[in-house]
Order: sequence, then structure tokens, then C-alpha cells
Amino acid sequence: LRVAFEQWRIRAGDSAELGVHGVRDLNGLLRRMQARGSQLVANLTLSFWLRGFVLCPFDPEDLRRVAEVLDMGFVRQHYRRIGQAANRLRGLHRGLSHKLNRWLQDHATGAVHKSDDDVIDAELGLTFGDVQNSLLVLRVVGIENVSGPFLRINLGRAEKDT
Repeated sequence: LRVAFEQWRIRAGDSAELGVHGVRDLNGLLRRMQARGSQLVANLTLSFWLRGFVLCPFDPEDLRRVAEVLDMGFVRQHYRRIGQAANRLRGLHRGLSHKLNRWLQDHATGAVHKSDDDVIDAELGLTFGDVQNSLLVLRVVGIENVSGPFLRINLGRAEKDT
């Protein structure tokens, strides 16, 4: 999306298009999408899309609209499938984050429950146990205060005791 937007932005539009919708920037993209029926009201939404803060528009038709404006043939052709995949990923993300938050809370309070067989995605065969196996539970055994200038990357460094 970012690449298509930059290519669209630097391409010269015809004078009629520019006269109706204005320059090719975020505001211009928003106006062009609104002309195609989008209910978006702020270019901040489009900015979030371009920065990758948003996986996919909630309205699949907005995906089609942006593909039409930016001339993204593949997206225009497959926007429904892309929207379905994004909705599935959103659901997986929500379900996994809820289970992970509960597991972390239980772990912190010592009330660990057996949830290895909780299914995250039946079609993929992904269980919470698969996620748990990819995590490493650590505990803080000591804190050392260090003075002076130091690199930010050294803050909060976990070290294995030898």
C-alpha cells in the first residue's frame, strides 16, 4: 500500500481529476475514496494504513476503493479474500492475546491452570500449548544499579547466570 501510494502521489493526474479531487496527497486520497462511497472522515485513518498500524480496513469495500484509486490490480481483484484473511487474523490475534493475558495473570498469582489443549485455531491445529512452548518464563533474581552513560540497548538486559 505504501509503495502504491508513493507511486500514485508522484504520477501526474489529468487536469480534470485534479480539478475535482485536488492534489495527490492523503487528503486527495480520502476525497477520491469518499467519492467512491467510503464513509471514512479523516486522513489519519489512511495514514495508519500506510504506516502499517492497521492490518486491513474494517470495510472490505474501502480496500477495493483504495485499490481502485491507487491502481492496485491484485488487491482490486482479491479484496474480498484479503478482507476475509484479515478478519481471521484479527480473530486469532484477539483470542490469543486474551488467553495469553489470562495465562500471565494466573502465572503471576501462582494459580497456574492447565490450558495446553485450549484450541487457538482448529483449522491450523494450533493450541495454546504450542504458544506456551515458544515462551520462556523467567524470574528476576537480582538487580544491579549501573551509573554513567550507557547504550539504550543495554537497558533491561536479561543475563543467564553461569
